[in-house]
Amino acid sequence: MDRAAAKPLAALALAAFGIGTTEFVIMGLLPDVAAYLAVTIPAAGLLVSG
Repeated sequence: MDRAAAKPLAALALAAFGIGTTEFVIMGLLPDVAAYLAVTIPAAGLLVSG
């Protein structure tokens, strides 16, 4: 693979990693978020979709 194709591919991989990480991090913090907002966990789970 030449260098011209490697840069966009690296950017795409980094963006996909960032998006995937944010989804999994909020799921781990969901009980704390629900307690802070005084709502149920399923109601706070709508934040992940939003």
